[in-house]
Amino acid sequence: MKKNKILVVSLLILISSIQLFAQDSTRILLTMSPQHIFINALRFDVEYNLKKQNQWIGFAPQIYYNDEGDFFGSLFDSDFEVDEPYGASNSYDTLSGFGIEFYHKIFLLKRRIPEGFYFSYGATYNLFKLKYRSYDWVNYIEDGLEYTAYRAAYKHQTINKIGANFLLGYQAELSEKLYLDVYTGLGFRYSFHSDEANQNQQFNNSTIGYGYSGSIFLFGIKFGVML
Repeated sequence: MKKNKILVVSLLILISSIQLFAQDSTRILLTMSPQHIFINALRFDVEYNLKKQNQWIGFAPQIYYNDEGDFFGSLFDSDFEVDEPYGASNSYDTLSGFGIEFYHKIFLLKRRIPEGFYFSYGATYNLFKLKYRSYDWVNYIEDGLEYTAYRAAYKHQTINKIGANFLLGYQAELSEKLYLDVYTGLGFRYSFHSDEANQNQQFNNSTIGYGYSGSIFLFGIKFGVML
């Protein structure tokens, strides 16, 4: 039920955004990135043509949600151990969050349609809220006496992530309204963790970590339709 609500909200935001930009442009390209499904995200890009024929402005809202626990985080995390203090991994129990990216796409050649090689640059922001299992010192009372023990417990982490992307890509017209976009490039990320003591560990020891800081290699595809 929660997933359905999130999907409905995402679609409403997307439709409202398209209507807003449609007031200023008659050429709008809507694309979807299938690879984001593997990081529990839905991402749609809305691009609209500037007055210059080879330049487009785009923005990409993203919704993240998973209440069934993570698989890919622990799979690609070489340091993952179930009993390791603080978890020091990308594994979690629940995830929710959102993101937005704004970018400028410039095609090398001026054409009637948005096709060919291009360069783009942009800025990103993400907010993640995660619940995970970890070990910590816990106070408890037993037989009227207070004890302190090192036990497993649920913890919560809020992560704000900012970044920048620089991409080279090729966009092809598959038919009159359908497009394929293939891109690669370099990105930079910096994350702010709510748990400062765990800043350099949790969700930050691989490039797919939600709390990762550093440079990142980017590669992906998009399928789009001209509205």
